Order: sequence, then C-alpha cells, then structure tokens
Amino acid sequence: MARHHSPRLFGEKIMKLLTHVTVALFVCASLLRADDLSDLRTKLLADTNTTPEIKAAIKKRLVITGMCPQETFAAAGYPGMYMVQADKAKWKDSVPPPVIIDAQCKNPDNSVIELMFKNSTQFATNKPVVFRVRFEKGQAVIIDQKGFSTIPEKTKQAEPGGPANGNQPIRRGTNRTSSAAGSHR
Repeated sequence: MARHHSPRLFGEKIMKLLTHVTVALFVCASLLRADDLSDLRTKLLADTNTTPEIKAAIKKRLVITGMCPQETFAAAGYPGMYMVQADKAKWKDSVPPPVIIDAQCKNPDNSVIELMFKNSTQFATNKPVVFRVRFEKGQAVIIDQKGFSTIPEKTKQAEPGGPANGNQPIRRGTNRTSSAAGSHR
C-alpha cells in the first residue's frame, strides 16, 4: 500500500529542512569569517609595516584615524552596511564596491568610503554600538556614531580627541608608500 502525505505536511517538512540547512550555512559562514579575522589580525600584528600605534589599536579592538580598511576590519570586525563613492578617474561603474574597498590599503585613491560597524569596544560600552568610519585616500579620517554622510567631510570641522570622540581629525604623517602598503591586505 502506497503511503500518501498531504501537501501541507510535505511542505512543512521541506521548510523545516531548509531552515536547518540555512542555520548550518550561517554558522559555517560565521565561523569562516571569524577565522579570516583572526588570520588578518595575526598577519597585521606580525607585519613590520604596520605601525606600533595601529598594532596597539588592533589589540584593543579600537579603530583609529589613519587605519586603512583592512586594519579597521582587524580592529572592529567586518562591517555591515557601506557606502562607496568611487574615484571616477580610477574605477569603472561596473566595479563592485568591495573591490574598491579592498584596494585602499595597497593602492589608495580618491574614493570616499563609509563603513558601518557594530561592537562594544570602540566606545567602551557594555552593549554593542553602531558606528561609522569614513575613509579618504585609503585612510580612516572620521570615526563617529552618525549615519552615512552626503557632504564631503573635509568641509566640516573635525573635533580633536581620542578614538572614542565623535569626529576624529586626520592623523598626519601616515602616508604609506606602495612598498610599505604591499602587505596590508
């Protein structure tokens, strides 16, 4: 005797299976990302081209001005939302934003990038806080808890202060040459 299942019961079983598969994939992806971050931190902390100031900030899980995106990932984790205004002289419209972000450590350009992060270390809070990091010429120039900007930041006044302050001034003397930046990835 053939066993017949109702379409509703069959659909529920399929949904349950898909839910389990989706959760498993999410857990695997999260673990892979954690391993990637750990490897990135280890690489940057061992790199002689990474400044002592940036190494100290990565160890404390703080984003500071002057960091390139990869150094920021090592300090804060992977970003959530992002905004990229590509350097039109260098990038075509068809280049995906992650490629432009990834290129900024090794070959900074005139792209303006804003990444949103969430952690509890940047502002020394007990709960995770969302914050923005703005990059110009490949370096973090603003670290604050504001949303994406639509006005170039250089037209706004920056407030002096440490890494937990709202707007951060551009840190001078951190220009990277192509030889020094070659291993920042």
